[in-house]
Amino acid sequence: MEYWVMRFLDKYVGIPICFLLHLHDLLITLLHVRKAREPLRKILIIKFWGIGSIILASPTLKALREAYPEQKIVLLTMDKNKGLYESAGLFDEVIYFKIEGLWEIAIDFLRLLAVLRKEKFDLILDLEPFCRFSAIVAYLSTSPRRISYDTKNQGRGWLYTEKIAFIDGDHIVKNFLSTLSL
Repeated sequence: MEYWVMRFLDKYVGIPICFLLHLHDLLITLLHVRKAREPLRKILIIKFWGIGSIILASPTLKALREAYPEQKIVLLTMDKNKGLYESAGLFDEVIYFKIEGLWEIAIDFLRLLAVLRKEKFDLILDLEPFCRFSAIVAYLSTSPRRISYDTKNQGRGWLYTEKIAFIDGDHIVKNFLSTLSL
């Protein structure tokens, strides 16, 4: 699938979906009391776009592994990024999302949600500052803790339990490291 189509869908379909999921979250919050935080066992890192920014996320990924040596840490990325981190020792597993056509994306999206819900991640750390798709995936995973950026005018911040300001003037490495402050 062409990247411009994906960006178009992310922008014009992503915002209404994020808003509807936010309303869903508000309704659930009104009806249920959220559980207290449990110890972390499984952590999911989401980083789909930009092979360069994935590499720039390395200090954050290394710090996360050092802080949680016994926890299962999984990276979710696009299949185009295969081979980038497999032997780095920063993750226990890598989950790939395929982007080869609209029908294939829909099927892989459903497969991905089934995998994420089955894994029951305790924490999701989304390193995408602008992508609404990653926010939707994080929310639909049903993880009790979802951390990412509350980027201005994106509508994606609604779907996270803990938000960090994305600071345009700061280097991306510093922005990535700020996600570990919570």
